[in-house]
Amino acid sequence: MITDLLSLTEFIEQIATGTAGIVQFLALSNGEKAVDEISAFYNDTYAGTTAFFQIAEIGPKDNRAGLQQVTFYCSLTVAEKPDDVSARAGLATRDNTMKLLLSILGQLKIKAEESAETVEQEGEGYQFCVTPSERIFPIGMLANVSLEGYYVDLDITISANHLLFP
Repeated sequence: MITDLLSLTEFIEQIATGTAGIVQFLALSNGEKAVDEISAFYNDTYAGTTAFFQIAEIGPKDNRAGLQQVTFYCSLTVAEKPDDVSARAGLATRDNTMKLLLSILGQLKIKAEESAETVEQEGEGYQFCVTPSERIFPIGMLANVSLEGYYVDLDITISANHLLFP
């Protein structure tokens, strides 16, 4: 169950690293710090296809039935370095990262549904919803590193009474 930023990041990491083909996971800070983290990562510890996760903003809301909710506005990126600088290598890398990102999105949907069913059976009031944006965007240069891959914005909504009224 996702209850805060840490459990949200752990949840995404578990799904990403459980996806065959994802070698590494990196939770990112925001702004320029994230750019520095990506650059340092690819210069110091890159070992293969990586999933990057970033939580940008948080939006609280009231569903008017007494259940407070929080939406985490996030981004998920899957990226890797192509084998070489040829157009064909870039295409092969984009194809691979697209498939991996779609697989992660599918797993997120399944896990969200399973989580909702489990909590409902226990009789608790909890909502967990993952909504990817309608478009998946390609990446190229990222933090001055030549990468290929895709990113998608994710809205992840959870119940928040436990956060607002501890």
